[in-house]
Amino acid sequence: MKILCVCSGSYVSGKEFVTLDVLEGLVAKGHDVEVMYPGWNDGTFKKELDRIGISSHPIMLGWYYLTKLKWTLDSLVHYPKAIKQFRAVYRRQNPDVVYFDSYRNVFLLKPYINKPIVLHVHDSYSDSTSQKFVRRIDSKTSKYIAVSEFVKKEIEDIGMKSEKVTVVYNGVSQVDNFEKTYLPKGCLRIGIVGQIIPRKGHQDLIEACALIDNKLGFELHVFGYAKDDSWLSTLKELVAEKGLRDNVFWHGFIKDKTKIYDNLDVIAVPTTTEEPFGLISVEAGMHKVPAIVYRSGGLPETVVNKSTGFIVEKGDVKGLSNKLQYFINNKNALIEMGDTSRKNAMQNFVKSTMVDHMETQLTIG
Repeated sequence: MKILCVCSGSYVSGKEFVTLDVLEGLVAKGHDVEVMYPGWNDGTFKKELDRIGISSHPIMLGWYYLTKLKWTLDSLVHYPKAIKQFRAVYRRQNPDVVYFDSYRNVFLLKPYINKPIVLHVHDSYSDSTSQKFVRRIDSKTSKYIAVSEFVKKEIEDIGMKSEKVTVVYNGVSQVDNFEKTYLPKGCLRIGIVGQIIPRKGHQDLIEACALIDNKLGFELHVFGYAKDDSWLSTLKELVAEKGLRDNVFWHGFIKDKTKIYDNLDVIAVPTTTEEPFGLISVEAGMHKVPAIVYRSGGLPETVVNKSTGFIVEKGDVKGLSNKLQYFINNKNALIEMGDTSRKNAMQNFVKSTMVDHMETQLTIG
């Protein structure tokens, strides 16, 4: 099968990691894959495509924003050349299917495509702008692949036919079984992983940690980079205000998942907006790390409450704190939930299974 993939991310984050895993799996299965990726980028995505051995082409295809005039002008200037580049690659490869990860690129390119279009939906379509444009591409879109039942329902709720929408859960790399040590020196190692932005819930987690009775009984490890230095400063000020400077450790971005999860006992995912999926809780589960998540979007689909971790109502800082306190006081529960969370990840969220399902969904006609 010949697959032309048009990607949207200018840097590599959650969605881009999933896309790279899918593409690598499809290439390993013998499919002819080519990728067009944003010309505005930091070079990381290109390096990963080269590592996989995928033919790739930068394209200056940007979106238009009423509040970002400079970006809009830049996109308009480059649009004619971007279309010319796309049509050249499209005609030469003559793909069987065109695979997108953003409705925006579908909207911009749909007049020039006469082959099946598959849209992999990683994001929430709760805002009216997204819904408006998704409706306008529906007649050209053959299939929507949602990353969760939550996202599937959102797509159906804005009028897409249910027979065009399917769910393929994101998958993570399988990890060989290993012995896990919990609560070294009696200290619970709490982790939060991802971009340091307001919606990821770092503030709620810091406040929850401040409510824990025994300040010597835990450490909070923060992994990820900050898009806004002022927000990072705000969080560090909150840490100081709550008297947690000796408890909180800032690690920045670490690519090696093993170095993250092998040094944690529990992961917290207190996302305050609707999270489309829950890749962090799945990754943690593969490494025998239970998760405490907010009831946010697709997050509850990745955790079996009271079995692989806990689901807490969104914004319930006290409830989040209580679950952390529970793990401090119950090492056996950590061990049991850690084993169960790994089994859950192995059964439902393995990368090879995701690639198999994606291959099936991309085969149209």
